[in-house]
Amino acid sequence: MAEDLAYTHTHIININIKVKETLYMNFLQIKYFISVAENMSFTKASQSLYVSQSTISKQIAALEESLGINLFYRSGRTITLSPAGESLYKDFLKIIKSLNEAVKKAKSLASGLFGQFKLGILQFVDITRILPGLIRDFQNDNPNIMLDLVVTRPHDLQRMFLDGELDAVILLSFDAEEISGYPSILKLDFPKGPHKLLYHPTEETKSNPNLSIDDFRDETFIFLSTDDPDDRVNKRENEILEELKIKPKRILWVDSVESIFIYVEEGLGVAIAGPSMRVIENERLASVPIPGEKSMTGISFCWKSTNANPALSIFKEHLEKKLLETSFYN
Repeated sequence: MAEDLAYTHTHIININIKVKETLYMNFLQIKYFISVAENMSFTKASQSLYVSQSTISKQIAALEESLGINLFYRSGRTITLSPAGESLYKDFLKIIKSLNEAVKKAKSLASGLFGQFKLGILQFVDITRILPGLIRDFQNDNPNIMLDLVVTRPHDLQRMFLDGELDAVILLSFDAEEISGYPSILKLDFPKGPHKLLYHPTEETKSNPNLSIDDFRDETFIFLSTDDPDDRVNKRENEILEELKIKPKRILWVDSVESIFIYVEEGLGVAIAGPSMRVIENERLASVPIPGEKSMTGISFCWKSTNANPALSIFKEHLEKKLLETSFYN
């Protein structure tokens, strides 16, 4: 038994020594290196980290010595990343991001936060383009929260949200405005973007670098038929045309958004699409932005202040972070 314990103890010591022999750096050195690489200055890095320049210089020198590589090229007061340093910088950023995500997951597990978050999204809103990673990153960071997406028409979303069937909804701004007057309803507006005109590209349009909606004023305009006399989408599209003093000579009404795409791709007319609409451009479908104040529109995130679901505040915080990180409607 004593021999077994002695062997086990020796084995553990050997492993520890091996780990120490291969651990060339610490996180403080990584932090200093990243700051110098981002500022391209030891002085600016020391100022941003509130440490002396000599401290950072010594840590970077120790890191280079332990790794056996030059991380920077030095010429007087000017420094640039070496190829090895540039490669290490990119990989360190990935490592730091992975560590932050791991800590988030661990905190989520430790908090014991479980539950469900029901989010309604207006159909045809291209949320994955507008806010890349919104859904994926939330789910990855909060594995114990089941995200339930409901994608449908605006009036159905409004009804389900007002009836308490959804925790939050993402709607066109003017649809969100309709329900914002109800008690306890709050909203967060996304930046606005211009509508665009969808058309079938031809040799003539391809050769025109200054193409605009004026070049299509004699085309057939395709609209989505609806039973709702107060349909806000068609109303906004008509306001856009009125502002540009364009009166369609021919109008084609269709019963679905998919039909609009088919008719446009076949060259049977043009159509107006909102900036948040999912549009996949190809050799049969292209677009030009539409100018004007009426053309600018956006989407809104709506929730109720009385909603006690803890997942709501977590998602809202995640959404606000994404809004700060994202360039819209590119």
